[in-house]
Amino acid sequence: MIPKNADIFQNLTPYEEEFIRPDEYPWQALVRFFSFMDDCKKDPSKWPAHFPELDSEKMEGAHGTIATFGRVHVRNAEDLKSDENTEIFGPSIFGKDVKVRKGTVITGPCWIGDGVMVGVGCRIKHSILLPGAKIVYGTRITHSIIGRGALVGSGVNLEASPFETESVRYEETDTKMVELGVFVGDRARISAGVTCGAGVILAPDERIKSGVVLPEASTPKNRRRS
Repeated sequence: MIPKNADIFQNLTPYEEEFIRPDEYPWQALVRFFSFMDDCKKDPSKWPAHFPELDSEKMEGAHGTIATFGRVHVRNAEDLKSDENTEIFGPSIFGKDVKVRKGTVITGPCWIGDGVMVGVGCRIKHSILLPGAKIVYGTRITHSIIGRGALVGSGVNLEASPFETESVRYEETDTKMVELGVFVGDRARISAGVTCGAGVILAPDERIKSGVVLPEASTPKNRRRS
């Protein structure tokens, strides 16, 4: 059985549930989020009235301007702290008290939740990082969702695996996505040097030891059988 969002991500805010709907699969949340960001970029009036108002402040220590529907989308820009040599390419949304360290590159669309810490030299692309997630230095994350309070260790590779002719499948279930990363449940811990195949799903509080290689489209259930 493939976990749904309700099995992986708990205590979602109304903002997060706009994309991460409890009764859907996690890859559907990415599709919904990408579509939402594209629509808002084309027409800013589509930004929901009940969402926090987007800011257009400059981010101290970063290159360029943090602007509403400009290079980057930022919420509460005064709470976003970034070291120098950080590059952020929109559209992306940042929550409160986000810390982005030196040498990191963030390529939107991304949603970086409240209190997230992104370590030195990370690469975050087309992903959602839920509040309190901690990404340690030198990590690569693409087309993924990282759960609330989860930790991703140094040098971990969660990059999306592109498929030239076929989409990622979980047995009989076709995601219809030819590029898919990893879905890390709330409070899960991934130790240093782990490599995950496309579409790996981690349960809340799951622990993955250093150096482990997780096969493509594996779930907590089928990992326990192996």
